[in-house]
Amino acid sequence: MYNFKKDIHILSDGGSENKGEVLSWIKHACAERRRSINAPPVVKKITAMTAEFPFSNAMPEITHRIYKSEFMGGKQSEDLASHIVSLNDFMEYYNYNRYPCRLYGKTPMQIVEGEDIDKTMFSEILSQAKVNRLEENKNFNECVAKIGCNKS
Repeated sequence: MYNFKKDIHILSDGGSENKGEVLSWIKHACAERRRSINAPPVVKKITAMTAEFPFSNAMPEITHRIYKSEFMGGKQSEDLASHIVSLNDFMEYYNYNRYPCRLYGKTPMQIVEGEDIDKTMFSEILSQAKVNRLEENKNFNECVAKIGCNKS
């Protein structure tokens, strides 16, 4: 059934998506191995951010979320070829056309190429937007509500 000769280590972050079927499969694979079929010698789940594996997978998870929701907009790739094309397009988008808030109006490649971050770059625009927003809110729906009853 299984043709693995080396141990299998599954790295996870302990999230809910890594429970249930994954843990069932690990138990099943280890039990099958004990019955002398050709299963992996050891299947072990390693959790990130522990003494055993002190690294975090936050960066790949965030990048994957951006790819799925922001770039793909919930659509799925048709096949492997279109998926590879979309990944290449995503790298272009992420590095050259996306402006993360923490980079204050710069793309990642602009920072890599040595451009400085100017935290005051949008200060004047934001100040004026606040003034405009307060004025617009004050003037919104200038009708006066009349509440009461007529007593005779």
